[in-house]
Amino acid sequence: MQHNRCSRVLVACQDPARSLTVINTARALADDRGRMIVSDFGFAGEADLVAADSVRTAYGALRMTDLPVLIAARGRTFPLVGARFSRALVVVDDFSPGRETLRFANALADRNGMRLVPCALAEGRDRESADAAAIALLETSLASQAAHRIEQLAVLVGDPAAAVNVAAAHHACDLIVVATNADDGFSNRMLGRIADSIIRRARLPVFIARA
Repeated sequence: MQHNRCSRVLVACQDPARSLTVINTARALADDRGRMIVSDFGFAGEADLVAADSVRTAYGALRMTDLPVLIAARGRTFPLVGARFSRALVVVDDFSPGRETLRFANALADRNGMRLVPCALAEGRDRESADAAAIALLETSLASQAAHRIEQLAVLVGDPAAAVNVAAAHHACDLIVVATNADDGFSNRMLGRIADSIIRRARLPVFIARA
């Protein structure tokens, strides 16, 4: 998993009207006194994080850099300058990458005090699938060394993107965390079909961690 500092943020905006929203969203996650670099990807080597104004811009950043990416929510202005994210819904997949995603989210949370709500997607709609997902999620969470930040665990059933939005609202989350283990290039296979759907349909800012 990539470093988890957010002291230098590359602000990538195709829409100038969205710049302030993207900057405020990034500052809600960035280190105290974090520096915003409003420029093109030529300055990516100086940054720890890319803050993007859209999914399209974010996917360009994933293709051009190895940095984690934060996507500001569409049509939503982060409420206050100086505000911090308070609770993140962390989408956990298989044990090993899921554990690393949680560790990454925990490191972010340790800086700004936000709580974590790890969630797993049940493969089927039956009780057996939900129980299996719950057991795997619990094992992953216990192995992540993030227990002191975990507030609740959630198992999601049904359409993944819709379920993530419902769970985020139910648990009063203001950030969604997903991960990709791609090394270069971009396609829907990079994140996986489910993660791609979650990112495109998210109603909240999305943090994409890099494995």
